[in-house]
Amino acid sequence: MATAFDGLQRASFAGVEYVLVSQKMTGGLRHAEHEYPHAVGGDIERLGRKLYRIQQTVIFSTKTSGYPNAWPRDLNDLFSLFEFGQADDLVIPTVGTMRCICIDWDRSADFAKMRDGERCEFTFLEDMSAATVAASIPKARNLEVILDGIITEAEELGYEPDLFDSITNAVAQVEAAKEQFEGYGDNIVNKANQLQAAVQAADSMLAELQDPASWKVVEHLHELGAAAAEIKKDALTKGVPLVPFVVPVEMAASDVAAALYGSTERTIQILRLNPIENAFAIPAGTELQVYANAA
Repeated sequence: MATAFDGLQRASFAGVEYVLVSQKMTGGLRHAEHEYPHAVGGDIERLGRKLYRIQQTVIFSTKTSGYPNAWPRDLNDLFSLFEFGQADDLVIPTVGTMRCICIDWDRSADFAKMRDGERCEFTFLEDMSAATVAASIPKARNLEVILDGIITEAEELGYEPDLFDSITNAVAQVEAAKEQFEGYGDNIVNKANQLQAAVQAADSMLAELQDPASWKVVEHLHELGAAAAEIKKDALTKGVPLVPFVVPVEMAASDVAAALYGSTERTIQILRLNPIENAFAIPAGTELQVYANAA
């Protein structure tokens, strides 16, 4: 009976194919947690994605159909590549192709159970060395480049051109907000939040992205979300500094603006900078983030 895995590519490294028994792919996000005195919870600073780690259990046997040179030639060829630390294409059947190096490998022969080959454990690590220079450029400047990557990959997969319209519009709004930046980052933060929401919605809701063949599109989407987070950080650290303000009594957001700046015109800034549930009744003792240039 045919299964969903039957049409997938064979596992391979540097063009050497092998029988894959099982695999585990691990990713993660580097982050820092910031906590503040007398404040509930804290902030998470996103520091970028970790390198992917792929662990594979594989078999090299003289009896495996379709792999005529599996043991010992192919196995020995792979070990030679591993020992030299060669980076090359790793075909991960359920994901796609990723440039990797093998950082751990072992081979075991069980003479009681398997007398026609060996069982191996490989651990691969994503190799992004070639992208080091590009990665050093702040992501905040590269939204449109990342978006172009999404659109290009989607077109190659035959997806509808309007599939990412909401993300395209969100990117345009962030870029417009950046051009209008005059020291106050709240509008940029608001637009970047909308972009992150659009990315998260696409990542979780678009059926096309559940196809393993779409892994490059998904990678670009995650990169776009990380770039939006970087933009928010830049907007709030490079402009007028933020300071904490503790609401002395229950106040409306407009009252806070009037008390700080002598006018209610900047109420929208307070609402953009803080997760306020009720703009007309902010409880006493609530700590808000506000711009330092209070009147």
